[in-house]
Amino acid sequence: MTATVTVIGVDGDDLPATALKALADARLVVGGRSVLSRWAAATLGARSDGAARSGGSSVDGSSRGGGPRTIELTVPAELPGAALDALAASVEAGEPAVVLASGDPGYFGVLRALRERSVPTVCWPAVSYLQRIAAMIQRPWDDITVVAMRGRAFRKAVNVCRARPAVGALTAPGAGPAELGAGLVGWRRTLVVVQDVGGPHEELSIVDPAEAAARAWREPTIVLSLADLDRVGPAGWLAGGEPVPPADGWALGQDAFTHREGMGGSPELRALALARLAPRP
Repeated sequence: MTATVTVIGVDGDDLPATALKALADARLVVGGRSVLSRWAAATLGARSDGAARSGGSSVDGSSRGGGPRTIELTVPAELPGAALDALAASVEAGEPAVVLASGDPGYFGVLRALRERSVPTVCWPAVSYLQRIAAMIQRPWDDITVVAMRGRAFRKAVNVCRARPAVGALTAPGAGPAELGAGLVGWRRTLVVVQDVGGPHEELSIVDPAEAAARAWREPTIVLSLADLDRVGPAGWLAGGEPVPPADGWALGQDAFTHREGMGGSPELRALALARLAPRP
């Protein structure tokens, strides 16, 4: 039988029996430090200490007491080249491997990188961070636009939070609630933040952007940026919010503009200028 990489979503609850069986059989386990310490090191006796940093991961090629080798990811939602190479080599050698991921690995997670490398996979998802935070404030989430704030996408993600009334922001090291809050100071937004998601110190906070910017947050985190905390979006047919203009259009009314007599541009002229500028996030 061909070896596979089993991708297991972790959300703080106990793993199902099928996932535990895959973990027990694995010869290589990959994941962030917190999930490795709970499920690999603590449960199976795998080594994750004294490892060398390489390509965005911490790789330990040895094991203790017959336990699996481990690769510690510095960014849990991303699989760097070294980790992908090790997983592919494990499968080629006929040795099963496991990737421990937070929440749903198929939602802005590690599953995409594995599929792009054509690595045979089995996936056991858990509740996603977005589902978790929405449930904590008793809010449906099918109208929430979701952005990933990794790397160069951070600026675009902030602009989406400014433009849309309900946005779920998937954070990353250096792009967390504090950085998002700093980018939204002056905007009428309420930030709902869960820190240490799925961990022993998980905590929900509802703050304004200035307070979010001033606080230190315990990773991992998830943020909702809401124009109105108490408002629930209307029932729709497409996840992430309506892609078409509302019934009254996107444009502001003529009375929203202040100008000197005879100097104001017509709505048609403003629409033409906006189309020519073609603004993007």
